Amino acid sequence: IQTQGLGVEIGLAVGFAASVILILQRIAFPHTAILGEVQSEDTEEPVYRNVLRFPTARTIDGIIIFRMDAPLWFASSGKFQHKMTKFCADPNVHAIILDFSAIDFIDLAGLEKLAEVQQMLEEQNVTFIAAAVKGPVRDSIKAYNEYDSKHHSGSHQIFPWLDPTSSSPNEKYFMVATLHQAVKAVEERTKPVVSHVTMV
Repeated sequence: IQTQGLGVEIGLAVGFAASVILILQRIAFPHTAILGEVQSEDTEEPVYRNVLRFPTARTIDGIIIFRMDAPLWFASSGKFQHKMTKFCADPNVHAIILDFSAIDFIDLAGLEKLAEVQQMLEEQNVTFIAAAVKGPVRDSIKAYNEYDSKHHSGSHQIFPWLDPTSSSPNEKYFMVATLHQAVKAVEERTKPVVSHVTMV
């Protein structure tokens, strides 16, 4: 239609421009999903799926499991921060688990935005856990933390690598291997403290 009405050259140019606009739109506004727990038939651990596509997926009160299907870089960091701010505004949310499985690249803008989001959640006393972080992304976070330690006294460390089974219960920002580990770590940190009174 484009080439018939406008000529071959103009039609191709319009088609190319439309494709570029579509690509930029998808980069700046990537697909995101809230995940819920679905029992797997193949493994003992549950799997986590988009609640809009899996209506039977079980969500957990107070815990947001969020996935962004795109690199976390300058083009997408704005939407990422907007989503995190929206979650943080809910007073019932006490933990956010970020599924990194679809994030295979993070640039400086993404790292800085991640640090800003972590600081915002820290001020709101919201636990922030990253799960399934790919090796290259972990390397970028490590390099950012090393630079921060050298030049800013380590005041903006992103997700210190901690084993949730052995670290202090007060640690609220760390990375784990799987979403199931992240959920368990949050649940362990939110268990009510039971006081044992000895009757004399």
